[in-house]
Amino acid sequence: MHGERGWCPSHAKDRAHIGPARPVYDDAIPEAREDAPAHMRTEVNEILLGVSRTLGLLSKKEKRGLFLATFVMLITGILTNAPAVILGRLVDRLVSGNVISFAIVVPFIILLSVIVLVREGLTVLRKYLIENIATQTNKQQTVKVIERLLKVDIGGYLHQQQIGSLYGRLFRSIEGLIGILKLSFIEFMPAFFGAVAAIGIAFLQKPVMASAMILVIPTGAFLIFKQVTSQKGIRVALLRQMEVVDGKVIEMLAGIETIRVLNTVNYEVAKIEKSAEESRKIEIKHHIAMALYDAAKALNEGAFTIAVIVLSIYLASRSMISKGDILVYSILFTNITMPLRQIHTILDEMSEYSIEVDDLFNILNQPLDVSFTEQGADAKISENTDKPAVSVTNLSFAYPGTTDITTLDAMDLTIKNGETIGIAGSSGCGKTTFIHILLKLIHGYKGEVSLFDQALESISREELAGKIAYVPQKPFVFSGTIKDNILYGCQRTVPDEELLEAARNACILDEIQQSLGGMDGLVSENGNNLSGGQQQRLALARVMLQSPQLIIFDEATSALDNTNESIVQKNIERIFKQKTVITIAHRLTTLENANRILVFHEGKIAQQGDFKSLSETKGLFQDFLQQRGTTPEVK
Repeated sequence: MHGERGWCPSHAKDRAHIGPARPVYDDAIPEAREDAPAHMRTEVNEILLGVSRTLGLLSKKEKRGLFLATFVMLITGILTNAPAVILGRLVDRLVSGNVISFAIVVPFIILLSVIVLVREGLTVLRKYLIENIATQTNKQQTVKVIERLLKVDIGGYLHQQQIGSLYGRLFRSIEGLIGILKLSFIEFMPAFFGAVAAIGIAFLQKPVMASAMILVIPTGAFLIFKQVTSQKGIRVALLRQMEVVDGKVIEMLAGIETIRVLNTVNYEVAKIEKSAEESRKIEIKHHIAMALYDAAKALNEGAFTIAVIVLSIYLASRSMISKGDILVYSILFTNITMPLRQIHTILDEMSEYSIEVDDLFNILNQPLDVSFTEQGADAKISENTDKPAVSVTNLSFAYPGTTDITTLDAMDLTIKNGETIGIAGSSGCGKTTFIHILLKLIHGYKGEVSLFDQALESISREELAGKIAYVPQKPFVFSGTIKDNILYGCQRTVPDEELLEAARNACILDEIQQSLGGMDGLVSENGNNLSGGQQQRLALARVMLQSPQLIIFDEATSALDNTNESIVQKNIERIFKQKTVITIAHRLTTLENANRILVFHEGKIAQQGDFKSLSETKGLFQDFLQQRGTTPEVK
């Protein structure tokens, strides 16, 4: 059996959801599939991998900036704890005398003020360095990932994704990258360096006090460990659930007219409500558990705070430390516990961010379409050549995973330079696949394909874009002005007169001037404020500004009324006279003036000839005409 598979690029948007789905509910509910220590190791390894990949995506300049920010944090950590020691010495001076003199306080106040000013200045510098790196990285990675997506194999990764989910995952993955940077260098590491400095100062002053103070770390770490392992997979489940909602919302907005006409608003809202309720149930359990663990950690910290104060008072009563040291160790202990208060939130968010960075890493490492990586693809297509425009020998193609279904089967074809070719056939017979092979949108075919006597694989994408024009059934129309849309892809400066003439030849100039706001009139996203016929005519005006040697129309006038189609068809024949034109059409009268019509059937050319001869000969083409209400005379 032969048939054309459905993941051709022009249909990717409609069919993206039929590919292998990304697992959504994996780990939606915490399970005991692995013991807690093993899960903790996995969690930490994932976070470390996320951090490693984040650093790997940064440029050398940005890495130098992070190193400088880390050094600044180390100095800031020391300065954060210095006031504790100064205040302790101040208290000792004050309690040692019979009278409290303000003159004693002044030097300490000045020193504290200098330290605070320097510390805050360094904090501003650190934040500037990190925010500058974050914004630069955001810009660079956004550009990089969009460029990658525009170059990946259309039939591979993109085919497997639900477009709405991919859109949400794309931008959340960049947010995850920035999140790791900010969480690490703005939230956690300053507190970490402050704690390290506090422990160092405590050990230098009184090792026994320092030893007692750091006992809070293992007990706090145990509670954090239990907290993390008890909430296994929650963040992942919520993240994937958001992607599901993203996909549903974009699908709904794309089909809003149908939803209104069928009055299925309540049904669609109920689907979103169901997904949102599933997310809410997962999240509320998560928050309740977090509140209980946070309370346990607060009690642990409070118990150790009391213990440190009692111990310091006891040591002061034995003259082992000064009275001012009671204040010193209280403040140092608070700085030591600061990272413990943040560590679960850090681990929780870092785990989610690491998943998102992993998504970004995977997108950036998707294989490129081979047309962007070919070596030696530098052949040039000559002007005014008398060589065949298209030469195909024994061309066969089957889509990956469907080797038993051959879309094109040992096809041989020669199209002369300057010839006008029409292609007809039922859906799935291989028409669009053949065109996509010529455009290097799909690869992996067997046989030989040449354009203007140059092997297809030796022609670069840049050269192909300059010599071949293509208008699909669903043209690319984007938000911008009418003028922007017509000039899209044009590599030269176009005079206004020529722009107007192109619009006139495409039968859309009057509508542009009268109802669409002129050439500066705005087109909404995906051309939603234009009819299907207006979108097609904009694309036709666009191609009329080009000077290609081969023009391919794939149902390019299917949305036009008969009057406009007839006028546009005559203008195409006039403008592209002496050029090679290939037209795919289900409306067979579009092909009436073609030099030759190729009738595709099950991956082969079943018939060929001009319109008159085919319409008078019993066969597929005549059957198509009869199905459309025309009954030609049978030979």
